[in-house]
Amino acid sequence: EGGSLWGHDLFAAIASRAVAGRARSALDADLAFTGGLLHDLGKALLSEFLKGASPGFLEEIDSGEVRDYLAAEEQKLGLTHAQVGYELARTWSLPEAMQQVILHHHQPDAAAEEYRALVYAVHLGDIIAMMGGMGTGSDSLQYRLDPGHRDYFDLAPEDLAAIMLEVQDEFAKIAAAML
Repeated sequence: EGGSLWGHDLFAAIASRAVAGRARSALDADLAFTGGLLHDLGKALLSEFLKGASPGFLEEIDSGEVRDYLAAEEQKLGLTHAQVGYELARTWSLPEAMQQVILHHHQPDAAAEEYRALVYAVHLGDIIAMMGGMGTGSDSLQYRLDPGHRDYFDLAPEDLAAIMLEVQDEFAKIAAAML
């Protein structure tokens, strides 16, 4: 949906920063915020190519033909928004940490170990944004929460709910200031 990506990414950034504060070991909350802003970089590039494709993707997911929205992107285009964003980040010489976040935010267990906690923070921030109603259109909630986050964060289900409420308040203040 036009214009929804900026809101999702800002919400995910705020959530990623909040999640980083609950890491079992030191994690740079500002880096998590930046990762949240950039994680869907590839969607901005792919959106024009995927116009009108979402209803078909959702039917394929519902019928079990493909497992999730990423698989549908790969089937239709031969690559995913994460791969496209990664290539752009690499071309722009963004730091390796951001490249890892962009490439692996849906599959954080595949990230290099030294960046895995950061990638999990953004993965959780992305999921929290979708749960909070700040999705990016038809693909919202078409992804799975990777349970590996438990190795890096002390988060109970009620903690995720508290983070979501905290992030909603902060997002509302920032959005109001931007208008």
